[in-house]
Amino acid sequence: MNSNSSFPLILVDEGIEPIRKMKSTLILSFVLLFSLLPHYQDELEDDDTVANFKAAFLFQFATSNNWQNSGDSPEFTIGVLGGTAVYEALVDKFSSKPIGSQNLVISTVEAPEDLEGIQLLYISKTFTKSKGATETQKWIKLLKDQSVLVVTDDPKGLSWGGVINFKVVDNRIRYEVNASEAKLHGVKIGSKIMSWAAQD
Repeated sequence: MNSNSSFPLILVDEGIEPIRKMKSTLILSFVLLFSLLPHYQDELEDDDTVANFKAAFLFQFATSNNWQNSGDSPEFTIGVLGGTAVYEALVDKFSSKPIGSQNLVISTVEAPEDLEGIQLLYISKTFTKSKGATETQKWIKLLKDQSVLVVTDDPKGLSWGGVINFKVVDNRIRYEVNASEAKLHGVKIGSKIMSWAAQD
């Protein structure tokens, strides 16, 4: 597992200077970025803008949800399976920033033992496309009944056991939530995350 080093907290918004303000300002900036996101294309999986936006979502998932016994560790760890561009965006903008009283750590996941100690796992679209649905489901099953928020990036992600899944709505990146699955993982989805979720 490769851990990151500390960087200043930056949330990038097109035409807006990097932001380091109060939490309410961060949320407002996130909403503005959400509204300005360029149309999503499958071939842009590794595009910097797409990666930055998914990284911003993942950071919000970490800060705006509640984990059972999450305060037991001094660190809150996001693991990234595949998705080099998203990993790099997370490290560049959010690494080692506090999640409550915990430091945020971003790590790559390459083997099952790398899952130890993580609170959020992002399984990238790149991983699922290259390794296939069966392999993706194996990784999800490794975290069954553990207090880990699994974020997938495939139309079938929630049916495989993902808690949050990225999807495309009106050519823009959105996400959907399986609240029942979250409960099984000991994760309480925050009201802001629920309100931003795409509704069928």
